[in-house]
Amino acid sequence: MIKTRYYTNQNSNAIQPAMNPSPNLSRYVLWTRIDGYNFVTVVLDGRQASKGGMRIKKRLGGFVGSQREDGIYLHQTKYVQDILSKYKMNDSSTYGTPIPVNHGLHPDKDGKDVDCRLYRGMIGSLMYLTASRPDIMFAVCLCSRFQSQPKESHMIAVKRIFRYLNGKPRLGI
Repeated sequence: MIKTRYYTNQNSNAIQPAMNPSPNLSRYVLWTRIDGYNFVTVVLDGRQASKGGMRIKKRLGGFVGSQREDGIYLHQTKYVQDILSKYKMNDSSTYGTPIPVNHGLHPDKDGKDVDCRLYRGMIGSLMYLTASRPDIMFAVCLCSRFQSQPKESHMIAVKRIFRYLNGKPRLGI
């Protein structure tokens, strides 16, 4: 069972229920509860909410959500574009999968060392992204195992995930 309610916090930090959203209120929090679990919280513009529109005025933590007839869609397209440009991967070639089937990743004692800070930064950015991208979860968690001593083969695997994201930036849940 899906229950949706509007709340407002126009003048104070206390969140108060708003039964009929009016255009005079500056912002709303849309709270959706599905089968007893809190699912999503978004901030809506008051004028759009009063018209029945579901346009999002403010993005929370890089997430963008929209409500459709078939459900709620969450994605982090802007965050994907930001991390691709941060690591200079936005002009790279694309891959159809985040990691090959027979990946062969192992500790690689004889491999060439890479910068630990860069590797950990890339993994951290990808870990944040896994909240809305379950398609990269396995590949990111596999690569995160090698953060203590990353080698060149591990960096190639992480860059492949970024290339996959470059080809499919709009996927979400």
